Amino acid sequence: SFLFNFTNGKDISTAKRSYVSTQNLAVFCGLRYGPTMGNLFCDQHVWTYNDYDNGNRYPKIGIPANFEVEDYEVFQVIKK
Repeated sequence: SFLFNFTNGKDISTAKRSYVSTQNLAVFCGLRYGPTMGNLFCDQHVWTYNDYDNGNRYPKIGIPANFEVEDYEVFQVIKK
């Protein structure tokens, strides 16, 4: 599981990736928050990145504390 962040949405070379550190905290879906990826979650239509655990779920890649999202996608890959 991984997250990525573009510091400039028009330049893909600015992308930063972060792979999950704690597998069981990688992805969660709750009724209140919707999709939650480690410290990144949506609460009442505001996306929030909490840095309270020093990157123990995903290493830090410069995601701001609160931000607006135009669109997002969540995929699940199942190995057969």
